[in-house]
Amino acid sequence: MPNTLTAAFPEVWSRLIQVPLRKSLVALEIANTELREELEVGYKIHYPYTSDLTVGNYTPGSDVTIQNVSMTDEYLTVDQKKVVAFRIDNFEQVQSRYDLIVPWSDEAAYRIRDVIDTAVLAETANAANALDDGDIGGTAGNGIDIANADIVKVFTVARRKLREANVEEAADWVAVVPPYVAEAIELAAVNKGFQIADATLRNGYAGDFLGFKIYVSNNLPVVQDEGNNDCYLAYIGKAKCIHLVMQMPPRTVIKDEPRQDAKNVLTFALYGTKVFSKNANRFLKAYFLAP
Repeated sequence: MPNTLTAAFPEVWSRLIQVPLRKSLVALEIANTELREELEVGYKIHYPYTSDLTVGNYTPGSDVTIQNVSMTDEYLTVDQKKVVAFRIDNFEQVQSRYDLIVPWSDEAAYRIRDVIDTAVLAETANAANALDDGDIGGTAGNGIDIANADIVKVFTVARRKLREANVEEAADWVAVVPPYVAEAIELAAVNKGFQIADATLRNGYAGDFLGFKIYVSNNLPVVQDEGNNDCYLAYIGKAKCIHLVMQMPPRTVIKDEPRQDAKNVLTFALYGTKVFSKNANRFLKAYFLAP
């Protein structure tokens, strides 16, 4: 019979806490944050736009027709108030091997940023123009089945649709896609100039493909196409067309609990998002069938 000595064996705890698995966040890479500088106080930013002018014929000696002009008011409301709150008792801290506030305060900041990222990408649904299966020779109104689609054609058609919308061609055309679409790009285009990022993804950036900077995200909105199929909405087009105003970026406050030997740790954020009318024509909402 073997000896029974386990009661004398100590249990060993690592000095480190495991690093959590986290999603890549892309909102700050593709969102437009320029309006934040204008919001010193208040909660609403007005951002009007002008009516379009038309060209007419001029006949010497005849009066010209005067056009009426107008300005339409649009605004972004900063009304999203978020908080993550937890409490650490001093007795728990004294008896713990770890600094208990640090890992959870870091996690709280990430969780709020994840919510902001999701809110920004949800604005993809407000694009004025769509890219679906009908644009690449399939069924109009249905999502693109990436398993059977020509991924190169998907992006060349996207370029055509953006050009038809008079979107300025520049180095800031981006695509935010779900992981399985990024996989299709990698498989189909490694030999066509797609450079897979060698280092760890920085804010979801994976490389360039057909003139688009490719970002990978798990926070894209899920919607139904006209065939009632679940689809991910990918953002394809000019960057910075979704406005994000973070009046209070994620910040952590640590407060003593008045009648306890404990500390409350609170992480706050205050923000708003919006796609303004002119920008709605500068990117596409691309429907990809969910796998």
